[in-house]
Amino acid sequence: MEIILFNKSLKYERHNHLWQYVINDVNILTAIKIISRNKGKDTPGPDGLSYKNILNNNIEIVIKEIKARLLGKKQCYARQVEIPKANGKMRKLGITNIYDRIAQQCVRNVLEPIVEAHFNPESFGFRRDRNALQCVAYIATSLQFVNEGKIYDCDLSNYFDTVGIDKVIDKLKINHKIFDLEFLKCIKRLMWIDIINPFNEAYNGIGLRQGTILGPILANVMFHDFEIKLNNINGFTRKNGRDFIKSTVFINYGRAYKKGKEFYFNWIKNRRAVRIIRYADDFILIGRGYDDIYDIIMMFEDWCKENGLSVNNDKTKLINITKDFKLTFLGYNIKKKSTKENSFLLSPKDQKKVWLTTKKKFRTSYYKKDISIFISYISGIMEYYSLTTNITWLISRIQKYLFTLVVSRGKRKDYRKRIKYVKSNDRVAFEIDNTLLDLWTMREKSIVSTKDIMLEINKFWDPNNFDDFSMVSWMNNFITNRNKIGRNSSNIIYVPSLIRQFKKDPLTNQPYLNEMPNNIEIHHIKPISKGGTNEYTNLLLVRKEAHKLIHYPNLSIKDVPNYIIINKLNKYRKLCGLEPVK
Repeated sequence: MEIILFNKSLKYERHNHLWQYVINDVNILTAIKIISRNKGKDTPGPDGLSYKNILNNNIEIVIKEIKARLLGKKQCYARQVEIPKANGKMRKLGITNIYDRIAQQCVRNVLEPIVEAHFNPESFGFRRDRNALQCVAYIATSLQFVNEGKIYDCDLSNYFDTVGIDKVIDKLKINHKIFDLEFLKCIKRLMWIDIINPFNEAYNGIGLRQGTILGPILANVMFHDFEIKLNNINGFTRKNGRDFIKSTVFINYGRAYKKGKEFYFNWIKNRRAVRIIRYADDFILIGRGYDDIYDIIMMFEDWCKENGLSVNNDKTKLINITKDFKLTFLGYNIKKKSTKENSFLLSPKDQKKVWLTTKKKFRTSYYKKDISIFISYISGIMEYYSLTTNITWLISRIQKYLFTLVVSRGKRKDYRKRIKYVKSNDRVAFEIDNTLLDLWTMREKSIVSTKDIMLEINKFWDPNNFDDFSMVSWMNNFITNRNKIGRNSSNIIYVPSLIRQFKKDPLTNQPYLNEMPNNIEIHHIKPISKGGTNEYTNLLLVRKEAHKLIHYPNLSIKDVPNYIIINKLNKYRKLCGLEPVK
């Protein structure tokens, strides 16, 4: 399905029959599995139900409830929660019911490959295999070649809360050739969400509720409309951008690959007069000529007025690109040292705040006598700031703080008993409660190069190379025969993801789609009788004959067919408490 829609969208063909994909049982089951991986799956909506609750229901009842949302038979509601933002303010999130979230994921499964075929390669927010670190690397690499001009660092006022759903529907028609009215109506229904807790707030068609599954991708659809206008002026398209990178940089090897790398970075250097680099609603415009960037800024302000958006003038800045300018973006400070290549510094936006948070996290971990909490936190910090050129200040600060605790007297004798400093790789490290805290080694493992990231982020958005259309047919037959695969039919919700992950039967090395659906069974890797569960990680799809061999008590090598992989068979037999085949 993804491949078909993606390739069709690349050719800018009309999409008139999308509803059949959305309402398909296999798409619904796949959406359930995707939601099961979300961190907020156990967060209840207004009805108090979470993902764990729906697992107790019969699969037919679950599918029926989801279809009721897709068909508009039940209205979507949300409860409002607030989470703190980096600037001290609160961000409002709308937490919908679990069935509404799954219904939105069903639509997203179909919508994502269509719009990803068109999205700007310099857009990084809320997209698969793209993140903030890549965006920062792209900005830093782009700015190292620019020695004059201006940067327009723009901030939109409440972008998600001011986007009109009708405007987004129009953009889907105009820019992405989606003309399936039932599909578009379904998007509008699912995003028409009233807040019923802690107060009643009726939706009026303005705003994309933050915290929803469809909200981020629809926000990208809206902003992509401006990127199209800008790229039309610059003559920049997906074809002359991505195709060039794929053919010149990634396919060639050896000397040709090195030449392709150099040519690629020169292409970045001389490509356009004004370009946009964006992460969700945070973006910058980089312009060489003053007149060019002023014209684009005026065009952007006109576009905002047309679409009911507004620029936050207090946070929007026009920065001159000089020898020692500084840009703050996505928690990073990007500072240029000189006009030489790679002559820039990357540092955390607020070092004092990072240090205070780190100190507080250490104290919490220390008093709980679980230093792994602090190690996990500091690993995350170093991974996020892996591009920084001066994160060593934080390591030095932590070490100085720990030294102070070790040499302290009086009431702090406990510190000297629990904290010891040792040498690791000729560097100072600490041992806390017999757990090694080696900050310098952690830093060496986390550090990355901007050029390495740049050569990765321009790869094509890759729809799953599995034949989804064949999988739809295969899965329909599998669901029809579900009564033959075991007592717990609720395990069927995991089957699409198991097929995508493994693709082949591990015991026969044959693709699942080459087998008849009624010849495939679900195997519990660790049997229920030995403490196993019905969780996804404990399930495996295997051929019926191979499944019998796993559980057969007295099995000899003569009874095993030639097409069975013996070492895999012995692995699963051992987990079942049976003797291996010899």
